[in-house]
Order: sequence, then structure tokens, then C-alpha cells
Amino acid sequence: MVETYNAIVVLGRGAEHRSGEAIQAGAVKYLFIVVGKGDCEVMYSEAVRELGDAQNVFKDCRSESTTNNAYYAKKIAEKLRVKRILIATSSFHVKRD
Repeated sequence: MVETYNAIVVLGRGAEHRSGEAIQAGAVKYLFIVVGKGDCEVMYSEAVRELGDAQNVFKDCRSESTTNNAYYAKKIAEKLRVKRILIATSSFHVKRD
């Protein structure tokens, strides 16, 4: 069975490029940029430039932790009534030995 998602949540720098490809291919409808203030505007601008349209790109720049990332992504998802989300992140957020 192929998994289908409504949105991709980007947590790590550079992940917006890989996520943009999924949107362009029609695999998902929305891209959420949910990071801290330092990277947020740059990541959002890069994603919009790559996609050529800001209509399906949403951002929240208030995160100070991974817990905040989840909280603010949930708020965006609730507003848009998105139920299935794929997380795109850097290796920093992935469990390491």
C-alpha cells in the first residue's frame, strides 16, 4: 500500500529543497516551514522561489525546540484540516547512537 500525505513539515535546513520536489510532483499539497527565527525567513523564501508560488507554503518562525516544531506544525495542520503529514528533517533531529 502506498502512503499518501497532505503536507510535508520541514524541520531542518536544506530539507525544503527535497520537500519542494514532492509538491511539484503532486505528491502533497502543502509545505510547512516550522523552524526558529534564524533560518525561517531564508528557508521560506527559498521554498517559495523553488516552487514559484507561496500559495501552498506556510511558515511558523517561533520554534525554539523540536517540541515547539510539533506544536506549531499541529496548529497549521488544524487550520488547514490536514490529517496526514510527512516530516522532512536533517540528521540533527533523527535519533543517533
